[in-house]
Amino acid sequence: MRSIGYDVVCNRPKSAAYRAPGSPISAFAVESVLDMLARKIGMDPLQLRLNNAARPGVATIFGPKHAHGVTPRRSRH
Repeated sequence: MRSIGYDVVCNRPKSAAYRAPGSPISAFAVESVLDMLARKIGMDPLQLRLNNAARPGVATIFGPKHAHGVTPRRSRH
């Protein structure tokens, strides 16, 4: 069996597991943009993330539904 594969580069964040050395760099860029957006609209960056976090039962972009959501916990500090 012989297989040929092509890696296509695009400027969209990943939507599924993908093993690549650029993944942490992309994640840093997305998180930085979220911080800038939060500052621009006058919202706490953590609250922005919590408001947009995955909820149980919501379908992912590639099909399966999230089984678990994000449960915020209070810090003890």
